[in-house]
Amino acid sequence: MKMLSPERKLSLASKAARYANARDGRVISYLASRGLTEQVAEMFQLGLVPAGEDWAGRLSIPYLTPNGCVDIKYRAMDASSPKYGKEPDVGAHLFNARVLKDAQQVVLTEGELDAITVQAYCGIPAVGYPGADAWSDANTDFWPLMFEGVRRVFIIADGDLVDASTGKSAGRTAAQRVADQIGWSAKVVDLGDGYDANKFIHEKGHLAFMERINR
Repeated sequence: MKMLSPERKLSLASKAARYANARDGRVISYLASRGLTEQVAEMFQLGLVPAGEDWAGRLSIPYLTPNGCVDIKYRAMDASSPKYGKEPDVGAHLFNARVLKDAQQVVLTEGELDAITVQAYCGIPAVGYPGADAWSDANTDFWPLMFEGVRRVFIIADGDLVDASTGKSAGRTAAQRVADQIGWSAKVVDLGDGYDANKFIHEKGHLAFMERINR
């Protein structure tokens, strides 16, 4: 994980705040379609990249830590490609890792909006890793160490469909790889075909999600 200078963190924090202030109806409508409210957007400083800037028109998702902002992800709110953009030269980070300092149990999801949904609606500290391939060899020496003080880590397996060419589900494969690297405290939770944490909670409710992870 790359260590950022205080100046770079301050610059990222300033940018994230500016984007949060630019949040408009497009962002609110998109988040509502994912079951997230404007209050949740405020809680996680979600924003909008204004016209004329890199990643204009995208949802901004800041990576906030006790020591400042260490990254911002830019998510398309339509079918634009690539789906995600990020800040250059900031390295790889876990989303919402600030909650790991005092947590006894956490939910670990594949994606920022899933972590946001879990924490906002289920009241459980939640951390996200950005994509099935993100927990790569470059991070395996450090990221598992971040969970050493946590008694229980519920790792949500994205229920994406099996790839016909490989016979495997990327989300489920990634979840098991993460669990193996974290160790004894990790438990993989499969929400079923086609479901990630955001969709499951949005459609079935937080109580159903809590029941699933506590089985």
